[in-house]
Amino acid sequence: MANGKWITGLKPSMAPQDAAQRVLEVRLKAVRAHFRPAVEVRDADVEHVHQLRVATRRCRAALDIFADVLRSETRDRLRKLLRAIRRAAGPARDADVLLLDLDERLATASAEAAAGMHWAAGQLIAQRSLAQQRLEEAYQELAPSLERFQIETLSGKQLRKTDLGRATLKQMARRLLRQHVADLEAAGREARTQEQLHEMRIAGKRLRYAMEIFGDCFGSAFRRELYPRVEALQEILGTVNDAFNAAKVYLDMEGSCRRFFPDMWPRWREGIRVLAAQQRERRRRALDQFKQFWRQWRKEGVAARFDAVLG
Repeated sequence: MANGKWITGLKPSMAPQDAAQRVLEVRLKAVRAHFRPAVEVRDADVEHVHQLRVATRRCRAALDIFADVLRSETRDRLRKLLRAIRRAAGPARDADVLLLDLDERLATASAEAAAGMHWAAGQLIAQRSLAQQRLEEAYQELAPSLERFQIETLSGKQLRKTDLGRATLKQMARRLLRQHVADLEAAGREARTQEQLHEMRIAGKRLRYAMEIFGDCFGSAFRRELYPRVEALQEILGTVNDAFNAAKVYLDMEGSCRRFFPDMWPRWREGIRVLAAQQRERRRRALDQFKQFWRQWRKEGVAARFDAVLG
């Protein structure tokens, strides 16, 4: 299965136009590799939906990086296609994450809380079933266009000539990565609210996905020292975001339960409120972890280390 993170075979001295074709070929292949299994083997392996969403993000990052060497019409159509696939996979993945977490919590739940948790699980299963139906419809509609894009990318039909200031791939990478590091640092200085933390998470994703493309342009410290730092930061912020959204889901469930099942609300109340409280606590712990991690990042001068490794 095409789920590798790193783009290999790129030479630092090559022209960005030549690199673009290789990068987009790999990233489009990964999207196609997970799209069909996400539809057909969902019950056997929910990971395909997750990998599909990640693959679309990596492909979109590549599209943004090499935007200047693509025909504008092609770039816009491919962005729209990737966005449609990601949005189709999103609700399915969100439900999977909540169901996996809920299954673990049910194993240790009290008898009083279990009733409400089982009702919440039923709601999530229904949402997951509807999300799968929409994902299947999206596959029928979008898969042919995705295949056509990959074929045209392999043939070079979607690329256009540009000198990009006659920069080499490494020169382009150095400029872009420094900007992404600066953006991440700036976001970190402002990260207080949930929205600001989310913006920082996005900045971290941009840096991470760009690093996966330009890994062959720099030394071993780039992959072995710096990349794991960025990856760990993104995972922590991802937990903060996921727990925040999960708590909102259970808060919405509480409102629905009280409105549509008033007779059952006293019985289900404990489980639903426990789930929301657990997610709020999970977010609090992740926030503490983030603050500690970011203090260490600043203390060790990771941004300066990036500057040194980029050269």
